[in-house]
Amino acid sequence: MSRENVEVIQRFYEAFNRSDFDEALDFAHPEIELYPAHVGLDVGSEYRGADAVRRFLETIDDGFDTYTVAPEEMIEVGDDRVVVVERWTGRARGIEFDMEFTDVYEFRDGRCVRVEGFRDKAEALEAAELRE
Repeated sequence: MSRENVEVIQRFYEAFNRSDFDEALDFAHPEIELYPAHVGLDVGSEYRGADAVRRFLETIDDGFDTYTVAPEEMIEVGDDRVVVVERWTGRARGIEFDMEFTDVYEFRDGRCVRVEGFRDKAEALEAAELRE
Protein backbone atom coordinates (compact mmCIF):
# COMPACT_ATOMS: atom_id res chain seq x y z
CA MET A 1 0.00 0.00 0.00
CA SER A 2 1.27 3.43 -0.83
CA ARG A 3 2.50 5.01 2.40
CA GLU A 4 1.42 8.39 1.05
CA ASN A 5 -2.19 7.25 0.53
CA VAL A 6 -2.34 5.80 4.05
CA GLU A 7 -0.99 9.05 5.50
CA VAL A 8 -3.54 11.09 3.55
CA ILE A 9 -6.37 8.93 4.89
CA GLN A 10 -5.11 9.07 8.47
CA ARG A 11 -4.63 12.85 8.37
CA PHE A 12 -8.09 13.27 6.80
CA TYR A 13 -9.74 11.35 9.67
CA GLU A 14 -7.79 13.37 12.25
CA ALA A 15 -8.92 16.66 10.68
CA PHE A 16 -12.52 15.44 10.27
CA ASN A 17 -12.71 14.36 13.92
CA ARG A 18 -11.57 17.88 14.94
CA SER A 19 -14.16 19.43 12.59
CA ASP A 20 -11.27 21.09 10.73
CA PHE A 21 -12.82 20.88 7.28
CA ASP A 22 -10.27 23.23 5.71
CA GLU A 23 -7.49 20.79 6.57
CA ALA A 24 -9.61 17.76 5.66
CA LEU A 25 -10.23 19.20 2.21
CA ASP A 26 -6.51 19.88 1.72
CA PHE A 27 -6.29 16.14 1.01
CA ALA A 28 -9.02 16.23 -1.63
CA HIS A 29 -8.46 16.53 -5.35
CA PRO A 30 -10.33 19.54 -6.85
CA GLU A 31 -12.53 17.08 -8.77
CA ILE A 32 -13.40 14.98 -5.72
CA GLU A 33 -16.58 12.91 -5.78
CA LEU A 34 -18.24 11.52 -2.65
CA TYR A 35 -20.94 8.85 -2.53
CA PRO A 36 -21.91 8.23 1.14
CA ALA A 37 -22.87 4.79 2.41
CA HIS A 38 -25.80 6.19 4.33
CA VAL A 39 -28.28 8.52 2.66
CA GLY A 40 -31.03 10.16 4.70
CA LEU A 41 -33.07 13.27 5.19
CA ASP A 42 -30.08 15.60 5.38
CA VAL A 43 -27.54 13.52 3.43
CA GLY A 44 -27.65 13.21 -0.33
CA SER A 45 -26.36 10.35 -2.45
CA GLU A 46 -23.73 12.30 -4.39
CA TYR A 47 -21.38 15.23 -3.81
CA ARG A 48 -19.07 16.62 -6.50
CA GLY A 49 -16.32 19.15 -5.89
CA ALA A 50 -14.75 20.53 -2.71
CA ASP A 51 -17.62 22.93 -1.93
CA ALA A 52 -20.18 20.14 -2.09
CA VAL A 53 -18.03 17.82 0.03
CA ARG A 54 -17.61 20.63 2.59
CA ARG A 55 -21.42 20.91 2.81
CA PHE A 56 -21.58 17.15 3.42
CA LEU A 57 -18.96 17.33 6.20
CA GLU A 58 -20.76 20.27 7.82
CA THR A 59 -24.09 18.42 7.64
CA ILE A 60 -22.55 15.42 9.40
CA ASP A 61 -20.94 17.67 12.01
CA ASP A 62 -24.23 19.50 12.68
CA GLY A 63 -26.17 16.22 12.96
CA PHE A 64 -24.09 14.69 15.75
CA ASP A 65 -23.68 15.79 19.37
CA THR A 66 -20.31 14.01 19.42
CA TYR A 67 -18.56 11.65 17.01
CA THR A 68 -15.32 9.93 16.23
CA VAL A 69 -14.53 8.11 13.01
CA ALA A 70 -11.61 5.70 13.22
CA PRO A 71 -10.11 3.59 10.45
CA GLU A 72 -9.92 0.00 11.70
CA GLU A 73 -8.51 -1.69 8.61
CA MET A 74 -6.93 -0.49 5.35
CA ILE A 75 -6.68 -2.76 2.32
CA GLU A 76 -4.77 -1.81 -0.81
CA VAL A 77 -6.54 -2.51 -4.09
CA GLY A 78 -4.22 -1.63 -6.94
CA ASP A 79 -1.96 1.39 -6.89
CA ASP A 80 -4.59 4.06 -6.48
CA ARG A 81 -7.37 2.59 -4.29
CA VAL A 82 -7.59 1.83 -0.59
CA VAL A 83 -10.54 0.14 1.09
CA VAL A 84 -11.02 1.45 4.63
CA VAL A 85 -13.20 -0.23 7.24
CA GLU A 86 -14.17 2.54 9.63
CA ARG A 87 -15.95 2.70 12.96
CA TRP A 88 -18.26 5.62 13.76
CA THR A 89 -19.02 6.14 17.46
CA GLY A 90 -20.69 8.97 19.33
CA ARG A 91 -24.06 10.45 20.11
CA ALA A 92 -26.73 11.98 17.88
CA ARG A 93 -29.79 13.68 19.33
CA GLY A 94 -28.97 12.07 22.68
CA ILE A 95 -28.77 8.53 21.28
CA GLU A 96 -25.47 6.64 21.42
CA PHE A 97 -24.31 4.97 18.21
CA ASP A 98 -21.61 2.56 17.10
CA MET A 99 -21.61 1.82 13.36
CA GLU A 100 -19.25 0.28 10.86
CA PHE A 101 -18.98 1.41 7.24
CA THR A 102 -16.47 0.69 4.52
CA ASP A 103 -15.21 3.31 2.11
CA VAL A 104 -13.26 2.94 -1.11
CA TYR A 105 -10.81 5.83 -1.49
CA GLU A 106 -9.37 6.50 -4.94
CA PHE A 107 -6.34 8.73 -5.45
CA ARG A 108 -5.03 10.87 -8.27
CA ASP A 109 -1.94 13.07 -8.08
CA GLY A 110 -1.50 12.22 -4.39
CA ARG A 111 -4.96 13.45 -3.42
CA CYS A 112 -8.28 11.75 -2.87
CA VAL A 113 -10.42 12.06 -5.99
CA ARG A 114 -13.29 9.70 -5.11
CA VAL A 115 -14.83 8.20 -1.97
CA GLU A 116 -17.55 5.61 -2.28
CA GLY A 117 -19.23 4.35 0.87
CA PHE A 118 -20.64 0.88 1.53
CA ARG A 119 -22.35 -0.75 4.47
CA ASP A 120 -20.68 -4.08 3.70
CA LYS A 121 -16.92 -4.74 3.47
CA ALA A 122 -17.30 -7.54 0.89
CA GLU A 123 -19.36 -5.28 -1.37
CA ALA A 124 -16.76 -2.51 -1.09
CA LEU A 125 -13.91 -4.89 -1.94
CA GLU A 126 -15.78 -6.20 -4.96
CA ALA A 127 -16.54 -2.69 -6.20
CA ALA A 128 -12.91 -1.59 -5.71
CA GLU A 129 -11.52 -4.57 -7.57
CA LEU A 130 -13.95 -4.21 -10.47
CA ARG A 131 -13.35 -0.51 -11.05
CA GLU A 132 -10.75 0.02 -13.76
